[in-house]
Amino acid sequence: MSLREIRLDAWSWLNCKPVMAHPESPQARRVFPELARTWVPEQDKRRLAVYKLLTAQGNGQAGQIAEVAGDEDAAERRELDDAAKLIDAALSYLL
Repeated sequence: MSLREIRLDAWSWLNCKPVMAHPESPQARRVFPELARTWVPEQDKRRLAVYKLLTAQGNGQAGQIAEVAGDEDAAERRELDDAAKLIDAALSYLL
């Protein structure tokens, strides 16, 4: 039995996401194809992946990233995104 690799850095709190826990996996390469470019320095690849993941979460597209990463049920889950946007949408539907 071997120990799993533990990565501790500024973005360790995102390791619960499969694409961040295993950035070298084929699923992560489908989500972040630009990180396979040769001009991206090795030490910056994880940082760029975090930026893309957080941008997708902020835009309400985290389910699409999970779907590309291989989670077939991700498209059916609803994303609530920002609480202020949810309140504004509910208020506009009521009015």
